[in-house]
Amino acid sequence: MEFDYFDIVIDRETIEKVDFSIIETLIKKFDNKKLLNNAAGNLNISFYGYEEDPREIFEIPEIQNWVKASMIVRKIPWFYFLSTEPTSQSIKALALCFIAEQVETTDGTIRYQPMQKNLQDFAMLNFQNMNYFMGTHQLSENLKTKISKKINSYFQNWLNG
Repeated sequence: MEFDYFDIVIDRETIEKVDFSIIETLIKKFDNKKLLNNAAGNLNISFYGYEEDPREIFEIPEIQNWVKASMIVRKIPWFYFLSTEPTSQSIKALALCFIAEQVETTDGTIRYQPMQKNLQDFAMLNFQNMNYFMGTHQLSENLKTKISKKINSYFQNWLNG
């Protein structure tokens, strides 16, 4: 199986059930090194079912919870799979969900604000998950270095751009 990019859409029901079967099933389908190597950096993720919600994706507590659980509890190796192409919003979306904190605005309403101080925790956790995944599947150090450089470049472009 050869592919350039693939998309996965996580629907509202999956989010609310904190269900990871769709992504875990997808990862299991890449059952050999050739498929895993081809899948690296080629995934885009999006969320469906919140079109009527006026909040940004990262402001929705259920999505925040799902994203955090995917990294902390299920240890999904997002950095291995997610696209680092400049047009891809997947890493940004997950990062914003992870780093957002509740803040009270001057008019007393509660909003979610991305806190850059949490970005390091997001990166460290995802690099740990990626390293564990790659070690478990005996993937090359060269590939790990290549992905890590792309992730770092993605963040530099995002934060400086």
